Amino acid sequence: MDPVWLWIICLGISHAVAGAASQEPYIEIPENYHGHFPLYLKKLEIQGPEGPAPIQVVDNYDGLFGVEPDSGFLFVTRPLDREEQAQYTLQVIVTRDDGQPLSGPETLTVRVKDENDNVPRFTEDVFAGTVSRGTGQGSSLLNPAQVAHYSLLVQVKDLGDQPSGHHAIAKVDIAVVESTWIPPTSVHLPENLKTTYPHPISKVHWSGGGVTYSQESVPTGLILVDGEGQVYVTQELDREAQAEYVIRLFARNAEGTPYAHPLELQVSVTDENDNPPVFSRESYEAEVKEGSPPGTVVLQVQAEDADEAASLHAHVVYEIGSQEPPSAQGSAFHIDPGTGTITLQDDQLRAGDVEEYRLWVVASDLAGAAGGLSSTVEVTVRVMDVNDHPPVFSEMQYGPVSLPADAAIGTLVSTLTATDADWELEFKLINFSIISGNDNGTFALESDRQAGSARIRLHKKLNYEDAQSHVLIVTAHNPEDLVGAEPGPRSTATVTILVEDIMEPLVFSQEKYEVSVPANVLPGTVLLTIRVLNLETHLLRFSLRNNSKKWLSIDEYSGAIRTEQELDPRLGREHTVVVEAQKRGNSGLAATTNVVIRILGGRPAALVLGRSSPPQHLCTPQQKQQAVLISVQEQGPLGRAGPFHFALAEDVTLRRNWRIRVHNGTHASLSMGISWLEPGTHQVPIFLTDSAETWPMDVPVTVCLCNSENRCMVKVGKMRGMPTVLSAVGIMVGTLAAIGFFLILIFSHLALKKKKEEVGPSDTLPLQSTA
Repeated sequence: MDPVWLWIICLGISHAVAGAASQEPYIEIPENYHGHFPLYLKKLEIQGPEGPAPIQVVDNYDGLFGVEPDSGFLFVTRPLDREEQAQYTLQVIVTRDDGQPLSGPETLTVRVKDENDNVPRFTEDVFAGTVSRGTGQGSSLLNPAQVAHYSLLVQVKDLGDQPSGHHAIAKVDIAVVESTWIPPTSVHLPENLKTTYPHPISKVHWSGGGVTYSQESVPTGLILVDGEGQVYVTQELDREAQAEYVIRLFARNAEGTPYAHPLELQVSVTDENDNPPVFSRESYEAEVKEGSPPGTVVLQVQAEDADEAASLHAHVVYEIGSQEPPSAQGSAFHIDPGTGTITLQDDQLRAGDVEEYRLWVVASDLAGAAGGLSSTVEVTVRVMDVNDHPPVFSEMQYGPVSLPADAAIGTLVSTLTATDADWELEFKLINFSIISGNDNGTFALESDRQAGSARIRLHKKLNYEDAQSHVLIVTAHNPEDLVGAEPGPRSTATVTILVEDIMEPLVFSQEKYEVSVPANVLPGTVLLTIRVLNLETHLLRFSLRNNSKKWLSIDEYSGAIRTEQELDPRLGREHTVVVEAQKRGNSGLAATTNVVIRILGGRPAALVLGRSSPPQHLCTPQQKQQAVLISVQEQGPLGRAGPFHFALAEDVTLRRNWRIRVHNGTHASLSMGISWLEPGTHQVPIFLTDSAETWPMDVPVTVCLCNSENRCMVKVGKMRGMPTVLSAVGIMVGTLAAIGFFLILIFSHLALKKKKEEVGPSDTLPLQSTA
């Protein structure tokens, strides 16, 4: 065997084993092998199910590979070139003698090992290019004014610096030119531009050749650059979506490496008036109190315009487009054009007139100029009621209402109604109060606040004698305080109630009155007093019937019956008179009773009423245990043996003022019934009765003011014969005049005597009269 062939076999086996040790078995063959062929690569250790069998390559690449039948070696028939194909994949199977497969296929990979069999080649013999100043990091600045052209020889070599490597040489001509890779001018593009797209907006240029342009923009695809450096916008721009774009533009070589730093193109989207003002709410609601003064702030509306804030496109002004319902003066409200503040300009808003107003507020941009955009919003303003109306009665005078004096407690007297012009229910509630005429609580008031009515009912029994009428003052007022108003006269009502007297029959203290009187009773003597039980005496008027002879009289106020003249027994011993009691002011309420008067014989002359001696008096004010003792004395044969009964006459006043106490059949004592009586002599009428007859008698009693010793202080009267003041003065003046006269005579006589003694002896003078 040829030694070279054997070496190749060993080499192939070693590679095959090495390939088997890896994850994928392979055989490596050097490319362009210059030895003998077929070149045996590897013995294939593949057997059939029953032992050794023929091995066959399924795809032998047009006879390039094969298996020797006897030895089982895999071989290649010609040199392989890695630059044509670097790897071959073989499918090996075991077959029968007739060529039918028994097992497999198994995969075997053949790799072609590279050898340095190619010389480097330039694509062109001469390369030409341009370089701008400042191009490439690390390069020197190239000034085309100094050197405008460079020629370079460039060598390329394989196997690095090994001597066995191949090399090639090419010429590179480089022209230095001015740089055209400069930032483009900023672009101002109107939004929503109506034009054909893509629309050119700018252009960049790289001064060298072999350049490819690209861009980075957000969003992707909105800005594009073509191969000529022309920059396009692909669609309409919306400033409100994005107002400014910054696009980075690149100039790259064929491998995609940038020639220089990217340029930035700034695209500003200029505003167009394409957005109407938009209110902050779909609708507005507010409340304002009725009666609020003009200038009261109701609310503020606000609209935003998405156009450029500092431009006229976003300058929003406001106005009230319409109002429902309209006001007499046009609009009840005013809006500030600049701020959107709505204020009240009508001070006559009333909740009862209009419950709410609906305003349509218009917001316009361009400061309201023609051609601007606008939007409208609805504003609802509710007029809130305030308690500015006092309740008023439907009538200011109720009655007069008549009630019987015996009306039952709870009787409805009157129903009062009042109204309130306010709108809100809480301000329409009405309370009622009786402020006058019901001090003793005779009447009760029931209020229905929501209905605005009050019922006056009887709370206590009426008394005709105490009051024949009642006048109630009733006020109506709200539970809530009034705002800007005061209750007026119509907030007060007067209710007049008349009490009707009860027509009950008068009842006398006795069914029949009887009295026995002596025939010689003195005129003016009280025989008895008629009394009515169910009506006070001062409300009655008494009169007599059957008194044609006028010998009796009755006090119309007290009911006391008196004698007007001496009684004549010859006209009859018994008389009946009729007393009528009638209620004053009501002639229909009257009653009568009979009074039987029996006339007795005159008082016996021997029957004398005496008093204690010395005479006694009673002190006023009344002193305890003080009384006047009276007795019946007999003078001569009386024919009356006694005992006697003492009694006061039937008179209410008399029995109030005096008390009589009987000691025995002949003695009794009189005392004061009240603490004070007028000082003076009082004739106290009493009746003296024995077993057969009754006699009236008067007992004189002295009542006086007393000193500390209970002695009567009697007022001294004018004494007869005593001089008066004038006479006393006259006497004194006369006495003094007489004394003066006598003094004058005495002094005159003394003066004359002295003068004679001076003239001469006394015997020459005549004798003085001794008279």
